[in-house]
Amino acid sequence: MDRKVKGYTLIEVAVVIAIISILMGLSIRYLINQRNEARLREAVNSVVQYLEETRRMSSSRDFMLGLEFRNGSNQIIRFRVDNNCANRNNIETFNLPEGVVSNKDTLIIFDRVGYPRNAICGLGMDRIVLHSQPLNKSKTICINRYGRIRVLEGEECPQGF
Repeated sequence: MDRKVKGYTLIEVAVVIAIISILMGLSIRYLINQRNEARLREAVNSVVQYLEETRRMSSSRDFMLGLEFRNGSNQIIRFRVDNNCANRNNIETFNLPEGVVSNKDTLIIFDRVGYPRNAICGLGMDRIVLHSQPLNKSKTICINRYGRIRVLEGEECPQGF
C-alpha cells in the first residue's frame, strides 16, 4: 500500500518561521533607525526655523531676542534682552523631539540688524550641536558672524564660515 501524506513536516514549518523571524528582526531595527533619523532631521529643521524666526522678530522690535540651548537638555528657551545685555526675560520654551538633545551650552542673541551676539553682546558666531542618543549621531547648525545658518553632519563647523 502506497499512502502519500500531503502537508508540511514540522522541520519545514520551523525553518520558515525562523527565516520570517530573522527578516522581521532586521526590518524592525531598520525602521527604528529610520524613526530616530527622522526625529533628528525634525529637530534640526525646527531649530533652524526658531533661529530664523527669532532673527526676524528681533529685527522688527526695539529689543533683542535670543535662544538658549543647554547641554544634555531637549529644551530651547527664547528670551528677550535689553540693549545692554544685562537683563534676560524668558518668553517661551520649545521642546525637541524625544531622544534628541543639545550637546553644547549655546546662547545666541540676534541684534536689530540680524547679526548674532553672545552672552556679553560680543560677536556671536557659534554652533549648535544636536545629538540623537539612540543613533549616537550628531548634526551641527553653524551660524556665522553675519547670521547665515548652515547644517552639517558631525560636530564641527568649517573654518571661516
